[in-house]
Amino acid sequence: MRRLIPLFCLSLVAGCAEAPAPRTAAPPSDIAPPSLVGSSVAGQYLAARHAHALSDTGAAADYYSKALERDPENVELLQRAFVLMAAEGRMDRATDLATRLLTYDGEAATAAFVLAVKAMKDGDPKAAERQLTPLPRRGVSSFMVPLLLGWTLAAQDKTSEALAALKPMREANAFAVLHDFHAGLISDLAGRMDEAGRFYEGVRNNPSGLSLRAVRVLGSYYVRRGQADQASQLYRRYRDEHPDSPLLDAILAEARVAGGQRPINNPIEGMAEAFFGAAGSLRQAKSNDVALLLARLGLELQPDFALVKVLIGGVLEDMNRYDDANRVYVDIPKSDPLNWSMRIRMAENLNRLKRIDEAAALLEQLALEEPSRFDPLVSLGDVLRSDKRFAEAAGAYERAIARIPKIESHHWGLYYARAIAYERTKQWPKAEADFLKALELEPEQPFVLNYLGYSWIEMGLHLERARAMIETAVKRRPTDGYIIDSLGWVLYRLGDYPGAVKNLERAVELRPDDPVINDHLGDAYWKVGRRLEARFQWERALVLKPEPDQVDGIRAKIASGLADTKTQ
Repeated sequence: MRRLIPLFCLSLVAGCAEAPAPRTAAPPSDIAPPSLVGSSVAGQYLAARHAHALSDTGAAADYYSKALERDPENVELLQRAFVLMAAEGRMDRATDLATRLLTYDGEAATAAFVLAVKAMKDGDPKAAERQLTPLPRRGVSSFMVPLLLGWTLAAQDKTSEALAALKPMREANAFAVLHDFHAGLISDLAGRMDEAGRFYEGVRNNPSGLSLRAVRVLGSYYVRRGQADQASQLYRRYRDEHPDSPLLDAILAEARVAGGQRPINNPIEGMAEAFFGAAGSLRQAKSNDVALLLARLGLELQPDFALVKVLIGGVLEDMNRYDDANRVYVDIPKSDPLNWSMRIRMAENLNRLKRIDEAAALLEQLALEEPSRFDPLVSLGDVLRSDKRFAEAAGAYERAIARIPKIESHHWGLYYARAIAYERTKQWPKAEADFLKALELEPEQPFVLNYLGYSWIEMGLHLERARAMIETAVKRRPTDGYIIDSLGWVLYRLGDYPGAVKNLERAVELRPDDPVINDHLGDAYWKVGRRLEARFQWERALVLKPEPDQVDGIRAKIASGLADTKTQ
């Protein structure tokens, strides 16, 4: 259950934008529609709390708004309605509520943020500056107020004053990189290129690494300065640090299209950048409610900012709002380099919603559009495998591998996935070959070592080799209950029952709700003479709902022990 934003946060964090259209789907079935809640303030308030706890902030916003209509002087209701209207991107309503809220609390920072955004959009940066200047510098405002003030001053052609407004951030180590990034953008936009370069170097030298957005901005700067080699080095560094990043190719494609264009064109886009960066940091800190608010404000300022849409969609996914996330992604035009990755993400969300055929159709369409790309076919295989359609999944993986011009080490996961699909369709020779190929590409990969080793154990093959493989996997992942179960089971197969008990007890501690592990521990207990405990574990395995083909064997062991049954 998600918690409500505490009231002390409401004066510090909120946002709003028009990003996706307001929710049109009916509320979840366990949230009563407003007409059934009753007309009392208490009924609407409780319904709002319940909806928010279920992450349905759209319904919660409606309930709080209705409660506020019946008790218009209730500041708590006003705060909550404002925050959620802003989080849902209902700008007109959020702006009205922000204006009212500031009459009660002049330090309500995000209410001031909303009005500052409106002023910037209306072409009045001085009014935006007036909204922000009185705000206290605490919480989120400790870095947001200097950032936003800097951009309001930049919009008034006061570049030096804008940089001075950012300086308090430079004095706090936690915000130094954020300072350098925005100081670079402000200097860059003002044509002070050498100064921008010095700030950008501070970003580049950040020991914690580069964000994808920083790579795009710095790469653009180097290209415009005739330093294409520096841009290439930057891209290679990011690739090395984030080899599995799904968005780098899109960013590089955007960079090729944009050439030497500035990453931002005006101070409004700079302010949008500030909201985007803050929202991304807060999402990483698991503050999803706050991240959504600030991201909405960024999108309100720059409606075509595709990376903000990606961020908003990601936050909605974190809240299990997959339909809502897809409504954001679908608004990214096909001409945008991020569109491709987001359509794959949309298919993954359809899969999470159990709309498997829709997900598969979307991925097949992507595979048809780009016959040289293998990523939609990999996702198709994953979707089908999650639905236990293993034969179809194997076919998708086969098609994906056929499209790869050169097999490299990072493709081990594709062979591993296809091996699982082959194994589940009883094509063991093909499965074994793919497991071994995955290990050739990525030696000592713990998941592959475990799966192949366990499979050999189950078939009574290569037991000593399987043991060595699984021991290596345990060293790589010492707290993985499934891998430790495999080690216990190979020891059982080799007749080391005390060793099996020790490892299987550890595996059950780590994965207490897994029926197979509990079943294995029951077998090991039986072999060391702990018969009552063995039956307890087998009974527990039954309660945990094992696969149907395992049920009869477990029941037979409960009735007769292992003496009259084959080892499972």
